[in-house]
Amino acid sequence: MTQTSARLEVAKAQIVKLEELYAAVLASLPSGVMSVDANGRVVYANSAGADILGSTHLIGEDLMTVAAALQPVVRSGDPTRFEVEVAVGGRGTRVLGGSVAPLRGFDDAGSVVVFQDLTELRRLQDDITRAERLAQLGRMAAGLAHEIRNPLAAMTGCLQLLAADEDFRGENKKLLGIVHRETERLGGLVHDFLTYARPAEPAFQRLLFNHTVEQTATAIQHGLKNATLEVGPLPALEVEVDEGQLRQVVWNIIANADRMVEGLVAPQTIRLTGDVEAGHVVLMVDDSGPGVPEEIRAQIFEPFFTTRPDGNGLGLATCQQLIRQNRGTISVGTAPGLGGARFTIRLPRVA
Repeated sequence: MTQTSARLEVAKAQIVKLEELYAAVLASLPSGVMSVDANGRVVYANSAGADILGSTHLIGEDLMTVAAALQPVVRSGDPTRFEVEVAVGGRGTRVLGGSVAPLRGFDDAGSVVVFQDLTELRRLQDDITRAERLAQLGRMAAGLAHEIRNPLAAMTGCLQLLAADEDFRGENKKLLGIVHRETERLGGLVHDFLTYARPAEPAFQRLLFNHTVEQTATAIQHGLKNATLEVGPLPALEVEVDEGQLRQVVWNIIANADRMVEGLVAPQTIRLTGDVEAGHVVLMVDDSGPGVPEEIRAQIFEPFFTTRPDGNGLGLATCQQLIRQNRGTISVGTAPGLGGARFTIRLPRVA
């Protein structure tokens, strides 16, 4: 009897050690591991899973509340791989990839989900694709500059000489003005294209984020034609960026918002606000315009994509290119309160 009890104690101790080992293995995994019961409730989540989903209280939560995009994948009940976008509190939308399988060996056990945060990986892949495309554009731009800029300069010079000729009057002078204006517009398009395709390397320097944005807002506000500019509290924190490129992006986004509200009857507003999240300084530019429809948000930063008849589709593409060069991101969504577009710029703060 004593030997049996001793064996039982040894077996119990071994079981406890195994449980501790299993718990340590799951806690040490860099991937998220989560089990969900048949009712869609989270019954287990390791620390990596909680970190990835931005929550410290996953157990007992409904999967629809924690990560709604995973619900259809888990509900299918079949072993499968997945890649979904999930809204994570404080960190925006994250790309999660992994696999799900039925949890066997228990009654009504549900499913086990193993997942990783692929956001940075996908962003890196996008950056590589974009860099390859930019390299091609850069090579084409060199030829474009030679083939178009030089003839344009000659045409502009000839037009100026003709404009000084007194024989050009009335209708002829009017036609000459049209040609001159369109030549300048074409020159502007070539300039914008070259700026996008071959941007200058950023000259990084430390500066106060709020001062730079406020100074840019002050400089542009008197030139706005369609809206009033409001500047809310901005983080008084340092960022390391190219000052000229940051000013250019802020200017362009505000000017773009002003064009978006053109023609609307009621008084329109552009509002700048700031925040700090996950080691980044955030600038939000909101407007009261029609906003950017969900179906075209993925294209809004693509070169030559535009919704305006007089647009060339290079303004926002250049903004994204400059922000990426300064180690930041720019995205578009809906402006709470104003109902129009919200452009969000994130830049790493200086530690």
